[in-house]
Amino acid sequence: MTREPSEPAARSAAARVTTALIGDSQTWRVGPRVLSTGGRSAPQEAHYPSIGWANWTNAALGAALSIVANIAQPGKRADEVRAEQVPAIVTMPVAPALCCAYVGINDVAQGRTASVIIRDLDAIFAELGSAGIQVAAATVMATASLTLSQKNEMHTVNAWLKRQSQSRVGFILIDWAAQLADVAGDPVSAFYVDGVHPTPAGAARMGAIAAAALGPFVPWSGDSSFPDDRPKPFIGSSELRAGRAGPGVAGTVAPGWTVSAEHGTADVEASVLPREDGRAGEWQRLRIRDGAVRAEAGPVSATAGQTWEAAVEIETDGVALGSLSRLALHVEVRGSEQVLSCLGPDPEVPTGEGEPHHDIPHRMVLRTPPLLLAEGAHSLVLRLQAFGGTGDGAIRIGRVALVRIG
Repeated sequence: MTREPSEPAARSAAARVTTALIGDSQTWRVGPRVLSTGGRSAPQEAHYPSIGWANWTNAALGAALSIVANIAQPGKRADEVRAEQVPAIVTMPVAPALCCAYVGINDVAQGRTASVIIRDLDAIFAELGSAGIQVAAATVMATASLTLSQKNEMHTVNAWLKRQSQSRVGFILIDWAAQLADVAGDPVSAFYVDGVHPTPAGAARMGAIAAAALGPFVPWSGDSSFPDDRPKPFIGSSELRAGRAGPGVAGTVAPGWTVSAEHGTADVEASVLPREDGRAGEWQRLRIRDGAVRAEAGPVSATAGQTWEAAVEIETDGVALGSLSRLALHVEVRGSEQVLSCLGPDPEVPTGEGEPHHDIPHRMVLRTPPLLLAEGAHSLVLRLQAFGGTGDGAIRIGRVALVRIG
């Protein structure tokens, strides 16, 4: 007899929720990454994760999710996820508190019947539940190639998934299907690169839906990245050197920062604003009229064998649709070829007919995974990049931490 997780109690706002991701190519390689530059000036394979739905979700939740495993693989069906991925999750030395699963579209596309898919999904959820892991599962999204018969099987699976949120204790439903389809149930072309995988705007929509579904169970946790009792240094604090404005930037730069154009020219207006929320520090406001900008802090001394992580608090202030194209947080490890990345939301507005949908969170936290510094490491530089522009709006950078944790 399997054991479902008990009804989750309200979690502390300071707690991060250990989370595993399973599924197929929709989830493969999303989330923060530790990359190698391979001797280049920029990390390889850096862009793909920036369009992943999990980055959007976690940023909107204040980095409340600590993603401890992502073992999703392209092309996997529900029976393969059950046989290969679920055992790996339930046998982890410390089981995650939450497992997010997007499973089923490959089954539908390969002609498996709804009853067979449901049997496998039911087993996946029961096996995770028996290990005390809370389950969040997404409805199956249509793809451009599905036949009418396959769509009917998909609708049957989705109807069953929706019933689980009523009958299965602790089950969280992420209902992607309806909100990324048109009135006929077909995928909205602007949300998909190839009729299957999301564009940046599609991933943004998926992330916003997931964050709304998880929010009651995983409340905003942004403050946990910046508690006053964490080890120093806190980059951007008044203890550091005076701020510096580089080429293409006019105005005032907060202490600890250098703000300059990224990849050529830029037209950026910088200003420092007081916080009005009772928290220490101030906002670095950047209005990017044109081009791309980098805000850089450091270097901070570090040595091989130490473990570090970084986080940045960001708010958007009236950013217009289609203006800001990407945010990215990197920590460059000087002396080695490591780059610690939490590539942020990539809110590119889709082209095509109809009103574009856009899901830029008003406030977000980007937080990296821990990084064990490799041989040769001698210092760290934190870099926040913003590409495209903010129109009449701006981004505000608040608390930023670059912290040794081991």
